[in-house]
Formats: sequence, structure tokens, C-alpha cells
Amino acid sequence: MNTTTNQPSSILNRLMSDMDEMQIKRHPLQPHGIVNLQDDEKRLYATFLVTLLIDQPISTAQSRLLIMLLDSMNLSIQLPNLYAGIAEINKTQLQSFLKLADDKGFKSAFLMDALVLCRLDKSLTENQAKSLAEFVNLLSIDEVMLTDVVHLSNKVLSYQENTNNAVGEALKDNTSLTIDFDYNLLKHWHDFTYRVVSVEALKAGIDGNSWLVVDTLEINCDCHIKNAYFAFIQNGSIKATGNSFVLSNCIVYGANLELRQNKALFEGNDLLRFNAQIHSNDEILFKENNLIDFSCNVTYTNNIYFNDSKLFNATLQIASQKQAVFVNSTFENDSYQKNNVCLLFNNRSDFIKFDNCNFFTPNRIALMFKGETPFLEIFDCHFENCGNDYSDNFNSAIVFTELSEFLIKNTIFKNNLSKKGKDIYIAVTGYKGKKSIEKCQFIQSIKPTSSWEEFGKNENSIYFSKVNDSRDLKFKDNIFINSGICIMHLDRWIPQEIFSNCIFKYSPIYTKTQISAEAFCNCNFENSSNPNIIKD
Repeated sequence: MNTTTNQPSSILNRLMSDMDEMQIKRHPLQPHGIVNLQDDEKRLYATFLVTLLIDQPISTAQSRLLIMLLDSMNLSIQLPNLYAGIAEINKTQLQSFLKLADDKGFKSAFLMDALVLCRLDKSLTENQAKSLAEFVNLLSIDEVMLTDVVHLSNKVLSYQENTNNAVGEALKDNTSLTIDFDYNLLKHWHDFTYRVVSVEALKAGIDGNSWLVVDTLEINCDCHIKNAYFAFIQNGSIKATGNSFVLSNCIVYGANLELRQNKALFEGNDLLRFNAQIHSNDEILFKENNLIDFSCNVTYTNNIYFNDSKLFNATLQIASQKQAVFVNSTFENDSYQKNNVCLLFNNRSDFIKFDNCNFFTPNRIALMFKGETPFLEIFDCHFENCGNDYSDNFNSAIVFTELSEFLIKNTIFKNNLSKKGKDIYIAVTGYKGKKSIEKCQFIQSIKPTSSWEEFGKNENSIYFSKVNDSRDLKFKDNIFINSGICIMHLDRWIPQEIFSNCIFKYSPIYTKTQISAEAFCNCNFENSSNPNIIKD
């Protein structure tokens, strides 16, 4: 008996063809931005799209994607018939197409489709590049839209280079990502670029993928976002209330966030140009984050923690909290930062602690306490090049303007700037409360050129506008180099030890109140022939 068998290669080719067809049906694109146009309008769009492909052989991948695009447009046409229409293109059709693009506003979608199709598995030819440039001009596509669409098409094609510097690349890629057109026109590409965040998505929780926030979204439940890339555009914002908010292992760009949660956790994120308003929370924890151009306003919150975080050009305002703790964190800014204060405590804080934190904030006050501070601890920290001396106002590394009680220990102050109190300034209203400084270094690398008295009075490292009681002051095991202390007013002098085991190298003590010998124990002065104490 004779049997006829197909060659294995023929069977495989047919199977691959069937698999291509099933791939298109099982994994379709989302509805195209022009899906609601008339069929003749969609056909005109598709015809001009394929004209950009004919300069070189159309690949299998391009044909497959073109079929998927036609399917997403809900346009029933066979590719051979579509290709045949190219020969009929004339000036009248071009004018019709351009008018249609103006009327329906689909220029961003057309450019996006063209850039992806032409570069899907090959490089642009010279003719394709020239044709695309002509379309950009004819469609009046401005530089902003062009930049955005090129970025989005690159993302579809995975042209982004892998890099270990995810923060730097995200900032570079999205500095100009504005999306000032209707992003829904690119809905068929959302799954391959940025999905649009919805209230439903936030309620369900987000884990992975890239997202755009384009509207104001309000949710009143728990919100957990993990392992995702978020960009906020077109005044997009999130307002959340509920028991908890979690943002973990994400890159977030341009955020506007308002939280009224019981607990909020930010862990392992890179937050770029991030603005947050956080109210009425039980606990907020920032852990292992990189915060760049970060602005945060926190009010009426019980506990705030910043652990192992790096903040660059950051501005934090904190009001009315019970406890704030900062551990192993770094605060830096470039010299052009305009906001005068890096970290501001506006109202009463029951307890504040900084442990092993570094501050490098040129032109800015590192820490300012405008509210009552019953107790503050600063341990093992470093303040360098903080503040400025542009005016006679206090612009020190640390400023107290209200009642304060503190212990500063094992901390280095180096080359900070201000006219008075380069390192620490205590205003008149902050004069009450015990103030202890132990095992610290106050260093200015350059000796002042002013007179000894002027130096002690107006160019010192620590400035007390007023002290309530001599028993409130304790200086122990400190080193002063080219710096000094000024105590302008002392309400009550009670003979007792204030300075013990301190070293003063070219560093005077200026005071308007007589300080007797009992104030010093085992101190060493190296002020050449200048007086150690300057009495006004």
C-alpha cells in the first residue's frame, strides 16, 4: 500500500504559521488609540504606516506586529490588500491624512507605531529616517512630544541599556518625560511601556511593571506597591487613607503623595523629585532609601524613623510628633539648593535622636528646631560645610529657636559657616533647658583674620544668646580648633564646673557675665598671648 507523507520541514513550517496565528489571537494588543475612527479613516492611517516599511523587505516579525496593530484597530484587511493601497497614495490622500491627524489628534500614536515597526528587528534605512523626519515636520510634532515618543518606543524595543546605576538612568531618561498629549492614544503600547495606575490597581496591590500616574487618585484602604517603576505626570497624585501604606523596592519619579495612614513604610526605594504630605500617622519608617530632590511635610505623627537612608537636596518639615529617630543616614545637597533649611522641626517634639548621621549641606542649615524640644540626642554624627555667612542672620549647622534640652556626643563639626554660631546657635527663646556637649570636635581649618574680640563675639562656633542657669551647661572632653564659644547673657551664675577636660586651640570664650575659675577643670588653652576669656 502506498502512502503519502509530508516532508518534516513542511509540517514544521505549517505548525509555525499556525503558532503565529494563535500568538496573535491569544495575546492581542489593547485597543488602539484610533479604534473608534471610521473604517476608511483607519485604513488611511494604516496605509501611510506601511509606506514607511517598503524601503526594505518586511520581516516576519514586522508582519506579525502589523497584523496585531490592525487587529487592535478593529480593522479587517489583509496585508496584501493593504500593501496594494500604497501604489494609490497621492498628494490628495496625503492632505487628507494630515487633516485627519490634526482633527483626531493621533500624531503621537502614528509616530509611536512607526518608530516601533520600522526598528522592530532592524535599523532604520536612510530613506526611512528622512521620511520619519518629514512626517514629524508635517504633523507639527514638537520637541517635547518627539522626546517622549522616542523614549516610549525605546522602552517597547528594550533599547534601554542595562546599568547598575538605576537611579541615574531613571533620572536621565525621565527628566523630560512630560506626556503632554493624550496618553490613552498609546493604550495598545501600555503593557510594554507604562501602564496607567488606577484606583482598582492600587486597591489590589501592585507588584512589578512600570506605571504612570496621570490623574488624582484617592483610595481609602491599605495600599501596597512593590518592585515597580512609577512616574507621576500631568499633575498626577495619590491620596491614600487606611491602615497601612507600603512602598518597597521601587523607583519613583516626580511623585505627589498625600498619606493619612496609621502606618507607612518606605523601604529600599529610589525616590526622585518626590513630594509627600504625611498627616496623622501612628508610625512612619524610611529604611534604606535613596532620596533625591525629596520634599516631605509630616504633621501630627507619633513616631518617625529614618534608617540607613541617603538624602540629596532633601527638605523635611516635621511638626507635632512624639518621637523622631534618624540612624545611619546621610544628608547632602549641592551648593545651589535654595531652601534654607534641610530638616526643620516646626512644633514640639517629645524626643529626637540622631545616631551616626552625616550632614554636608552647604548654604543650608542642617537642623533647625523651631518648636519645643524637651530632649534631643546627637551621637556619633558629622556636620561639615553646613550653613552660610552671606548675612548677619544665623545660618548655622544647628539652630535652636525654642526651649531646648540636648546631649551632643562624639560628634564632629568642621568648617561650617555662619556669622555667629557656625556650628550651634541658640536663640534667646531657646535659652532654658540642660545643654551637654561631650567628646566633640569643633574645627575651623583656617584661622580667622578679624580681631580676637570680634572673633570671640561674632565668628564663634557655639553661640548662646542667653542661658538660664550656669548649671544647665556641661562641656566635657571637647576640642576647639580656631573656633570658640559665646555666651551673651547668663541669668543665674552659680559657681560650679562647666568645662572639664576641654582643649581650646586659638579658641576663646566670649561672655558678658563673669565666669570664675570654678567653671574650668583640667582644661588646656593654647591661645598664644590672647586672653582665654573675653569679658565684655
